[in-house]
Amino acid sequence: MALATNSETFYDAVANRHRLFYRDWHAYMKQEGAWLDGILRPFGVRNVLDCTCGIGTQAIALALNGYDVAASDLSDENLAVAQRGAAEFGVSVMWHRADVRFLDRVPFAGPFDAVVSLGNSLPHLLTETDMQAALRQMVDQTRPGGLVIVGQRDWDAIATERPRFRFRHEHKDAPAPGLRTVLWDLWSYDDPLVTFEVFFSQESADGWQTEVYPLRYRMWRRAEVIELMEAAGLSNVRELSCDWEVRLVGNSPK
Repeated sequence: MALATNSETFYDAVANRHRLFYRDWHAYMKQEGAWLDGILRPFGVRNVLDCTCGIGTQAIALALNGYDVAASDLSDENLAVAQRGAAEFGVSVMWHRADVRFLDRVPFAGPFDAVVSLGNSLPHLLTETDMQAALRQMVDQTRPGGLVIVGQRDWDAIATERPRFRFRHEHKDAPAPGLRTVLWDLWSYDDPLVTFEVFFSQESADGWQTEVYPLRYRMWRRAEVIELMEAAGLSNVRELSCDWEVRLVGNSPK
């Protein structure tokens, strides 16, 4: 998902290599599919909107689990990669280009039993006004009593610990056999904002080439997001058990 200029530049630039941001993208997609199915199926969910779909990790996983899926993102390059991924797995997803703050401008085939935004997408929204707008749009796309699920980094812990360096992954035999790709970040803080300088280094026969992309986030604390979800009309907002991301869910007004 891309909303600010630097974010849009980043996602358009790395979309074709974005699977490298996961240690094993296929395994992660399977893990996401199992987690989502465990949450959604007990509620009788059949159709889902992933409104910040990125390269389609969750949307494809949902389709593989038998859900009717629509998905949207602001990055054209992300959507192109997502479409190719869906074709790779032989699933059908309705793809749309949309800004999560203005979902009402897109003719989705809703309302949906569940609307999700996972993978730390909403923290690209840096102001309360934008976050409120996004959450209200998500609620408006959900059927009465349906689910809205939001996922983000554990910003409470990050704001307390304030790490400066994060090693992501080293991939061998990428971009070619015998070569490596290495990803790492430098983080700088300007509360409540944080900038990730994402270093993307690829080995070639001539040495290493490194690209750096700044990504700006807001460190939305759990309590802030819960309050905004409730202000958007969601009830029974609670945290779901998830080992890799903070995930909050609420029920749309009946």
